[in-house]
Amino acid sequence: MGSCNIEYIKQPYWEDQGFLCLGTDEPSRRSHNAIVHTHGKSFHIKVTFKGEFYSEFLGPLFISTKPEKTKLKRREQFEKFLSAIDFEQFQFLDDTVTELELTPAHPCPRDGAGGLSSTTIASAASNLTKHLRWKIHEDSSRVLYPLYTSNETVSEVLCSDIQVLETLAGGVSRVQIPHSNRETCYVSKEIKRPFYRPWDTDVILQELENLKLFSNIPEIVQLTGVLLSENPYQSVPREHGPVVLRGLLLEYHAGGTLEDAMTDKDGSARPWQNWALQIARGLNHLHTKGITHMDLKPSNIVIDGRDNAVLIDISGIGGVTFEWLAPELRGMDNPISVPFETRQRNDIWAYGRLLSIIVESISMGDESTRSIEYVAKACFSDCPALRMRLPDAITRLHTL
Repeated sequence: MGSCNIEYIKQPYWEDQGFLCLGTDEPSRRSHNAIVHTHGKSFHIKVTFKGEFYSEFLGPLFISTKPEKTKLKRREQFEKFLSAIDFEQFQFLDDTVTELELTPAHPCPRDGAGGLSSTTIASAASNLTKHLRWKIHEDSSRVLYPLYTSNETVSEVLCSDIQVLETLAGGVSRVQIPHSNRETCYVSKEIKRPFYRPWDTDVILQELENLKLFSNIPEIVQLTGVLLSENPYQSVPREHGPVVLRGLLLEYHAGGTLEDAMTDKDGSARPWQNWALQIARGLNHLHTKGITHMDLKPSNIVIDGRDNAVLIDISGIGGVTFEWLAPELRGMDNPISVPFETRQRNDIWAYGRLLSIIVESISMGDESTRSIEYVAKACFSDCPALRMRLPDAITRLHTL
């Protein structure tokens, strides 16, 4: 391969798992991400094989045993094939991810005999143009990192400056900034995450804009900065290349989530009335700016160091959880696209359901519990028009 070498990216192998349900021997599509280093440039690529790699390609070329049975073995076989390809014959795209699509040429002649050794796989790869059709285009599923324009009101932190302490969820971590001389913890929320879809970039951008609107609102999580870097796909290193957004840096609250609090053995000691009021206030702040949450649930409410409830995940477009979706929206393909008033009533229904669960968790029977229960029933109505308005709920809870 001359001066060209390939670097495999951690956990980049993917294959269509539908074959497991169809009862066939192997996936009909597989892909592998890698970085090709050649002549001082580095190209991010994704090689996708469309078709059955053994049955339609290697099998007709070489007498062999059956296809590999495990995903690990199939990955190793595919990597052997990729390592033998002369990637210098392709014109990859700069500063992005290039997808190289390979499909078997039909009919595929038998060229050799013997088992599927590294030698025979290399032989197939070296005769790529003879046995396969290929095309090149930009990878539409790549992680999209938007260009970032500096904003004096938002702190900027380089990804290389943060230290990950703990993974909280996919793409979400508890982090510190070691050189800041403070031991403050933050939450980093990155664009890149498991099962990434291009829409995830829009979600982060929308959340960034929403968070800017609610600076110093204690019932809504606070933005502490943005995570930046140079374009991770750049083909040639540059001293002052364009800066891209990699994610958000948010306040970290060590009190856990409302979901955690609901499982406490002694739940009666928690400030449920205050939390019910704070959640209503946070939700009402969103609604007064024409924003809806659309995924209000116990795991999207955290408890801060002063035992206050704080809303998180406020993009409003990040997706929904079916059991926390109001009945009138459950049959819709895209509930997030409905008019604001409909989404607003959905948030109120979810708030009512949340309060109903709180009442079940505490079972104290005092005046505050009865007021929470009253608001819960008034918000949890199956009829959207009969649901209590949040300002009325806030007034009722605030008078206790």
